[in-house]
Amino acid sequence: MYLGTEYANKRVTVAIVEVESEAPDDDELAAAYRDASNSASSLADEWDDASAEAWDDLER
Repeated sequence: MYLGTEYANKRVTVAIVEVESEAPDDDELAAAYRDASNSASSLADEWDDASAEAWDDLER
């Protein structure tokens, strides 16, 4: 950690008051994966319907 030149040749004690992580926590990740899974399932269902409809139109 760089404190600046005003602290050169001086003893400095630093206390860590709080640590913030830029990464999401486990609960946030789990929620994101659930949402993605639900979205993927929904899209797959929509694709199945659209695909079946397209094949029906081609068979006519």
